[in-house]
Amino acid sequence: MIELMNNIIITSLVGIISLGVAFGNSISAIAAIRATYIQPRANKEILKASLLGIVLSETSAIIGFVMAIILLGSQQSSIYSEYVIYSKLGIFFALCIPGFTIGLVSSLPVKYACMSIARQPFFSSKILNLMFLTLTFIQSPIIFGFIISLIINFKASSITTVADSIRMISAGLSLGIGSIGPSIGLALFAKSACHAIGINRNSYNKIFTFCFVSEALLETPIVFALITSLLLVSSTAISPLACVGMLASALCVGISNIFPGISSGRIAAAACQEIALNPNNYSLVSRTSLIAQGLIDSLAVYGWLISLMLIFLLK
Repeated sequence: MIELMNNIIITSLVGIISLGVAFGNSISAIAAIRATYIQPRANKEILKASLLGIVLSETSAIIGFVMAIILLGSQQSSIYSEYVIYSKLGIFFALCIPGFTIGLVSSLPVKYACMSIARQPFFSSKILNLMFLTLTFIQSPIIFGFIISLIINFKASSITTVADSIRMISAGLSLGIGSIGPSIGLALFAKSACHAIGINRNSYNKIFTFCFVSEALLETPIVFALITSLLLVSSTAISPLACVGMLASALCVGISNIFPGISSGRIAAAACQEIALNPNNYSLVSRTSLIAQGLIDSLAVYGWLISLMLIFLLK
């Protein structure tokens, strides 16, 4: 039974993440075909954008594959107890949830970048730069998940109690659930940014500058989830109340990130469209958007503070 659970976790790392990536890549490929139909002369640039997007989207699947290999290697050299297997559920949550989500949503900026190249074929290099930048930000949650998974795998061999198993599960849940909203928000913003360049290529410099600040705000809730996960894997659980507190902490920071992450992304996406339509209002639009995003992120801060209190006070 223990070996079966371990094999299910390993298989899921590749299978579930690959489902999201495969579906997302199909959307990117279909968009490239449609963009080529609209503008056949830009076929090479459109193909380059779709291939680059697909390669970057593959990051999640590659990380899942690497982690599966690591787990297979440790399986050959270790005798697992049920507590070790339970703790490795944290790896499942830390990688599968963000990996599947990112695999799906990464197709959005690729799709709209292809369409923008079809409209602005002589501006394809700038559109590619913007797509690459935004896609790189979208991949950050799976990188964080990989870091947490490595730590959990390193500590798993010393897990001997249910409390410690719950601690590792909580660490994975914190980052896994906490990355859903920001990942979707980042993708919505990236989609809008790539689309906006197709509307008005003269707005490129303003949108490119806006991307750095806005995406930093969108990444903030993910950092909260990462810090909470690191605290959970490094703390101790010595009582049933502490176990409940750690699970509650993970759910608190995770759920608190969902809607602020999506809402912040929607605001930034709307700002990109307005900047493209009227670049002269860049200062006003960008300032309004950043203030609104900051206020929305404060909701994630509240959830994060409560999660920290649950970790440190319920020991």
